[in-house]
Amino acid sequence: MAVGWPHRRATVAMVSPAQYATFHERHDRALMDYARRIGARFTMHQDSDVNPHIAGYARLEYLHALDVGQDTDFEKLAAALPHAEVNCILFP
Repeated sequence: MAVGWPHRRATVAMVSPAQYATFHERHDRALMDYARRIGARFTMHQDSDVNPHIAGYARLEYLHALDVGQDTDFEKLAAALPHAEVNCILFP
């Protein structure tokens, strides 16, 4: 079983990393903590523009997998989240 937060992820690309930390991260953390309590994996989806938020996502210590766009810096992502699985969305 996995718990994710797919519907609002696209909005993260519209905010700065500081705004993510102030306004969004606590909600991601609450959902992550819920997933941990019920023994589910925690996943995240963001279509594109993930790079500025990689450090913020790395603070989510129970993040198991990400679904991200092809514009992602995968080397940076792998260095920050070596334990996480990654799926890449390819846009035509």
